Amino acid sequence: MKSKTSFFNKAIYKKNMALYWPIWVCYLLYGIVKISGRMWSGLHQMTKVTNERRFIVMVDSLSMIVDIWVIAAVVTVTGMALFSYLFSAKSANMIHALPVTRKELFFTNVISGLSMMWIPQIITFLLSVIVSLANGIALVQYIGIWLLTVMGISFFLFSMVVFCVMFTGQLFALPVYFFVLNYLSVGAMFGVQSVITFLGYGLGSGSVPIARIIRILSPLNYLQNNVHFSKMSYYNQLGDEVITGVSYRGGTVVASYVIVAVAIYLFAYFAYQKRQIESAGDLLTFRWLQPVFRWGVGACVAYVGAILIASFFDSVLIWISAPLFFVLVLVLGVIAFLIADMFVQKTFRVVKKKRIKECGFFLVFVMVSFGGFLTVARGLQNKIPDKNEVEYAYLDMNYPVEFEGNDVDKVINVQKDILAHTAELQKNLKDNAYTYTITYGLKGGRRISRSYRIPVDENSEHGQKLAEQQYNYEIQPENFLRYLFEYDYKDIKEFRNSQFEYYETDNYMSRVITSDVAYKLYQAVQKDAQAGVLQKYNTVDFANGDEQPEYQTASLNLSYKHSSKAWEDMYLRESGEIRYHEHETEDSMQEGYAYISFGSDCKNILQALFENGLIDSLEQPIFHANGLG
Repeated sequence: MKSKTSFFNKAIYKKNMALYWPIWVCYLLYGIVKISGRMWSGLHQMTKVTNERRFIVMVDSLSMIVDIWVIAAVVTVTGMALFSYLFSAKSANMIHALPVTRKELFFTNVISGLSMMWIPQIITFLLSVIVSLANGIALVQYIGIWLLTVMGISFFLFSMVVFCVMFTGQLFALPVYFFVLNYLSVGAMFGVQSVITFLGYGLGSGSVPIARIIRILSPLNYLQNNVHFSKMSYYNQLGDEVITGVSYRGGTVVASYVIVAVAIYLFAYFAYQKRQIESAGDLLTFRWLQPVFRWGVGACVAYVGAILIASFFDSVLIWISAPLFFVLVLVLGVIAFLIADMFVQKTFRVVKKKRIKECGFFLVFVMVSFGGFLTVARGLQNKIPDKNEVEYAYLDMNYPVEFEGNDVDKVINVQKDILAHTAELQKNLKDNAYTYTITYGLKGGRRISRSYRIPVDENSEHGQKLAEQQYNYEIQPENFLRYLFEYDYKDIKEFRNSQFEYYETDNYMSRVITSDVAYKLYQAVQKDAQAGVLQKYNTVDFANGDEQPEYQTASLNLSYKHSSKAWEDMYLRESGEIRYHEHETEDSMQEGYAYISFGSDCKNILQALFENGLIDSLEQPIFHANGLG
């Protein structure tokens, strides 16, 4: 009998809940174990339950990391079950022949699906509140926030499933469409970055500006990163974490997706009204989607396949030039276009006059898009900031060397030299290529970074020249000592107990160095660095390659305290990152360590070791072939 209401059929609803009970029962069991059970278990693992323990248990139990994935899986299975009649011509004709309207079918199935999600969530909420109150925890407001969050996420993700249902007539195409729709913008961003970084020499993923707001169009990814419960805490003077409460982030995100979901449901409803029953079994239910599908699959496979092939050849040091990459894109694009049409038409006979004409337009689209990628890539590749915009710059082979003021010109000239010989440097890449990074720190706080693979064999004169020039920068005493002890090395006075590591008749030996002796060795290290004899043991001379000798070395592991908490790490300074202090005490924030290899010509270090009783004589055999050479 037809329902009294115009959009809901009570009989169909009862049938759905009874027929597909394993879905919502399994989800209920998950919720009970994950939320209520984990909460109970966490509170009974300790004899004394403190406020901190309550906060920890609450955050762990309400963690959204797994919940979001489980909801996505459950709504997908629910949608496949409730709308399964649309994927079979026999079932579709039978259901639509009954005295029930499409409006009733649509909204009854949507309400059924939401019930399968919301009823288990509400039961889990009630059980969790009981467990919480029974254990003296009055933080039930967070369980309420969790309930509203998972209900909102379920409402939105199920709308996406229903939307996908209306555009396919094949059961197993539904989860594929749902997954693709959820990661479309993130995948597109990654694809664009990959193509541009391949076409532009020296570019990395961070070199391609992408609007982060686009990530909101990939809901699962965005929800994972922006909806969560966390601990509110601080670190006391002893370095212990003190937990003060629970914080929640993501309410606005969920609310926004809920509003969007209403529009998606309405759009899906109108699509259902227009859907042809005969489309059951088709990959796409609307003909206007077919060229979109062919072009989308063709373009994605073309660029992804070309990148994978080019990356494979790059791994065996075979350079794929831009023209060859373009040919790969075209060939793979045509193949993918025709295969996509085979799935749409459900036949191998797709090479027809009409399709060939469309394929021609598709190839024009690919050519135009490739031209756009190449233009952007070459523009970024050739971008060199004006000297007046640069606060400081870095050249990095073994470690970053900083240039300021007029010396920034040296970095700019190096980059110009690399760009002027790009083709030569790329064609001559061999196993002995090294990575050469150039970074500019601009006055506005922004950074521009490029990383080049530079060959250093006899076929690349410029590669050899660049390696030799950078090595000469790195062995300069000022730069080298900054590398060992950071930028405040001249002000370091306080040392801790350290280690002297050496070999005695091929046996590894280690001796503790007292703090006062460590300071004397630090002074000796500076003298040997100023003399230029220490650098070769701690840096690689890429210009000499295999001809660089294997040095006999021993080592010092010096522990010290920086002169102030404001000391700067050269690698973080180069990248623009800030040191992370959350787990550090006031004292540990100033801790520093330096591992220094040295050899037989480091006379000052050897003299200091001898004078302080760490070796018996200046000729004592303490060195072993374990150097960088």
